[in-house]
Amino acid sequence: MTLTAELNQKAKAILIRELGPVDNARFIQQYQEGTGDYTRDRHLLLSDENARTLHEQAAHLAANGELPRPTGAKQLPINDWIPLKLPTNPANSNQKSKINNHHS
Repeated sequence: MTLTAELNQKAKAILIRELGPVDNARFIQQYQEGTGDYTRDRHLLLSDENARTLHEQAAHLAANGELPRPTGAKQLPINDWIPLKLPTNPANSNQKSKINNHHS
């Protein structure tokens, strides 16, 4: 069995040979760990956003011609949406069965 370090070296050599150094770097960058706290930042930026507010914003943009509707798309009235109510404790099998029965 190949050691992890040897395996990584072989993989790097193959990628560079097949992709070239520039495309290899671009490929590897897709898998580099980013910085920051995505979850915290998402909540800071979108704290007041939910499906209803996003729908309202999109409808406003579409009404003003700023958001073209894709060909063949139809808009559902927001009242037609069925809110999904998840159990507060997913470990509770009784609550799980209620969800499964609701969607069957």
